[in-house]
Amino acid sequence: MTPPPHATVATSGLPAPAPGARRRPVGAAALANGQVRRAGGCLFAAGLMLPVAVWLPWWAGAMEGAIVGSLVLAAVAVALLVLGLRAMRSSRGLEALQQEVRQEMTHLIEQERVRMAKATQEAVLVELASTEKTRFWSAASHDLKQPVHALGLYTALLRKDPPESERRELIDHITSCVGSLTGLFDAILGVTHAETAHLQAKPAAFPLQRVIDQVMIQLRPSAEARGLTLRMVPTTLWVNADPAVIERILGNLLSNAIRYTDQGRILVGVRRRPGACSLIVADTGVGLASHDQSRIFDDFFQVNNPERQRDKGYGLGLSTVHRLCAALDYDIEVKSTPGKGSLFAVTLPLDSPAHAEEVQEPVHTLESDLNVLFVEDDPLVRDAMNRMLKDWGVRVSMCTNGDEAMAILSQEFDKRWHVLLDYSLEDNENGLQVADRIRTILGDGPVISLVTGEDDPAVDAGAAERGITVLRKPLKPIRLRALLHSQHLGEGVI
Repeated sequence: MTPPPHATVATSGLPAPAPGARRRPVGAAALANGQVRRAGGCLFAAGLMLPVAVWLPWWAGAMEGAIVGSLVLAAVAVALLVLGLRAMRSSRGLEALQQEVRQEMTHLIEQERVRMAKATQEAVLVELASTEKTRFWSAASHDLKQPVHALGLYTALLRKDPPESERRELIDHITSCVGSLTGLFDAILGVTHAETAHLQAKPAAFPLQRVIDQVMIQLRPSAEARGLTLRMVPTTLWVNADPAVIERILGNLLSNAIRYTDQGRILVGVRRRPGACSLIVADTGVGLASHDQSRIFDDFFQVNNPERQRDKGYGLGLSTVHRLCAALDYDIEVKSTPGKGSLFAVTLPLDSPAHAEEVQEPVHTLESDLNVLFVEDDPLVRDAMNRMLKDWGVRVSMCTNGDEAMAILSQEFDKRWHVLLDYSLEDNENGLQVADRIRTILGDGPVISLVTGEDDPAVDAGAAERGITVLRKPLKPIRLRALLHSQHLGEGVI
């Protein structure tokens, strides 16, 4: 049985599509107006009950294609938009990353530039320091050779047994050469100590007047010998510093003032500032021209001494002061007018007595019955000191160690003693240990001074804790004489 022919029905009353048009399932409109009925799973033409294939109008396919195409294009556009947004975000992220990389590179380049600049500066400073040290030792070597050479010549002449008058003159010249060598060695050691002052300094709270008094005792005879008036304005201020360093700074400044002041006066004083004070040395000396003020802290620089006469110093005092101040971060100020004088001011940090350790002050008497006990294990030094002190009219006792010293002092404890202790004694004993033994038995009765060639801050600190004055080797007789005079004797006794 042949299948029934299909009926062709135009939807919505439209004409039938042309042959070859695409078939589509029947639309809802054909079912709604009764042109097509559904029976089971098939569609039948109304009234004929023939199976039908519904044909859409000719333009429906085109419309549907356009819609589909539009949808596809819209989907593509949306996809492109999404990709574009992602690309934009990726681009912005890339730009941010590139900016971050550029900033990091710039930072690294700047760090490297700073490091290279610092390395270059350090290399220049090292080279400059090396050059300065070479120049320093070259000048020092020259200044050392002169008195050594002269000393050899004078000694050779003295061995020829010249007449008495010539012998005395030669001895005076030899003494002058030895004095020059001693002074130059002191100056060189001062520079060496100043270069490491920041490592060796032991700051502590102490009354500044104590150091001022010590320096005035040492240098007043030199000022008076030049006919100068040396004045001091007392102070009650305390500072936080190393007493030995401050003594060296003040001593060098005051020595320089005495050397370059022909007449008039020199003043030592202290000016208070917020949180600090200025230690001042002012003189009525020759003064400094403006072009010299920038050079006065150079090694071996001297004003008005092109011939480098040794009686005018060595040009190392102020350079040592500058090194000490630079190492310990002390400001130093210079004011000077040619023909009127100079003023030097060193700024020191203030402190209070509350921060100071309790220190027992030595007893200072001013009586003429002076007895000196010199404790020294070197026989040559002992003999020389014995001769010099006896020449001054002082009663002298000599011994070599602490046991002998205790025996002498115990037997004559009722006398007024000034004990001079060498630091390095026999049997690994030192002068501070002997001082402790003396103080334990006799209390503060004997005045004690320490004589040492040690350049050790620990020795200075130990002496300061015990209230003991330190005398440096090579010991200058004028300093010892001034110390004994100020502590024990009235004017004109020695």
